[in-house]
Amino acid sequence: MYFTPEKLAELNRGHGEVHKNFADLRERYFIRNYGNDSAKEHAVHGFARRLGTLVRCIDRVFEILPPDREDIPSRDEVVDATINIQAFVLNIFGCLDNLACNLSRTMSHILV
Repeated sequence: MYFTPEKLAELNRGHGEVHKNFADLRERYFIRNYGNDSAKEHAVHGFARRLGTLVRCIDRVFEILPPDREDIPSRDEVVDATINIQAFVLNIFGCLDNLACNLSRTMSHILV
């Protein structure tokens, strides 16, 4: 086994919390008053959509390579997990870009 029982429990607990944390964060972004349509667009259709993709990537990696797995994964499984990890990383950058655009659009009336 690659992980101690304690680490396995921590990983599984964290994975179990992902959907709840996603729903809570998405709801906070949906109900927020952004002050303009462009900022709301980035929050709802940019940031929140990317958050959903992040959750899906996490789920897929856990499905393909569960932490309690003991056998060596096939080449296809490794490639599929790699694709999801890379998609996760790229969507993190996308989330940061959406947040920066959102902050810029929300704060633009204050800075002028």
